[in-house]
Amino acid sequence: MRLDPKQREALALIAAGRMVPTLKREEDGWYARWRPIGSDDADLAYWVDYYVRRAAVTPLSEDAEHERHETLHDAWAMALKSRLGLVLWDDAECAAFAAELAEWSALVDPAANAELEFTLSAEGERFVFGCARPHGRRALKALGQATYVFAPIRRLKLAANGRLETELERREVEALIRSGAKELGEAGYQVTLPELAAEFAVAAAVEESADAKRSPTVAVTIRLAGEKVSAEEIRFLLEQNSPLVFFRDHWIEVDRNLLKEALRVLERGGKETSGALAFAMGLGRIGRFELSECTLPRRLQQLKTELHAAARGEFADATDAPAPAVNAELRDYQLRGVR
Repeated sequence: MRLDPKQREALALIAAGRMVPTLKREEDGWYARWRPIGSDDADLAYWVDYYVRRAAVTPLSEDAEHERHETLHDAWAMALKSRLGLVLWDDAECAAFAAELAEWSALVDPAANAELEFTLSAEGERFVFGCARPHGRRALKALGQATYVFAPIRRLKLAANGRLETELERREVEALIRSGAKELGEAGYQVTLPELAAEFAVAAAVEESADAKRSPTVAVTIRLAGEKVSAEEIRFLLEQNSPLVFFRDHWIEVDRNLLKEALRVLERGGKETSGALAFAMGLGRIGRFELSECTLPRRLQQLKTELHAAARGEFADATDAPAPAVNAELRDYQLRGVR
């Protein structure tokens, strides 16, 4: 089905988060409606409400007007997710609540939101979240609206440096990184987060055994955020039960699944010798890790160089002439097989 311009505009506004919930008096009662921000176009408002409601309706909420609700707010919130949007409540209470919602929605100013930037910084073992001190009515309204998106903003207080700041608990930082920053961005605010993700680097050193019959051994080194880590330290990180850990005087964000894999690699290390030659050829992996560095003994390094040269066509075809070290004759059944 081809969409008309109003439908496309409505979907674009919804994708940008440019709509607000309202309570509106219509001919046959009060209705919870979604309306676009910054537009009084009735057709556009109809399509915004239609598409948001279509996505929000659930089997539990589709006939919300027939359910019993403790408060007007509960009835309104459920009506926003019902098929009709009808709110059956006292007329005077609905009028007062509609006026409050109208005042609240009038505060939404995308331009003012875009001027407000929230930052998160790691200071020692503390996480400090804040923004520049807002000036003017528009900026203060934008700050107030942000509290509905990320609750800890309500705790911001004027600091000695002139900024509004508060200290976040680790669970709040996790919530900010996981979803809060994205939601603030969708509401039009700017958010700056520190680079916390810790990179893994794996190096392997292939060592030949003095016994020619034994396979080479592989010594594995793992670095996290550029620093060598031991199996004991990885166990400590896993015991924190959080992707955010305070490690060696600074905060880092780690992938717990990769931590488990790294621990397995260190614990098995030299026992996994079957891939030693693959590592030597620069083709190997250790678990889920690519090798960032591989140290080889001279013999394997020479073999690697020769194989790479052969792959580039620098050696003659092996069928052109027998290798000088080969002195053998084919048996009758071998001759028959190649004739």
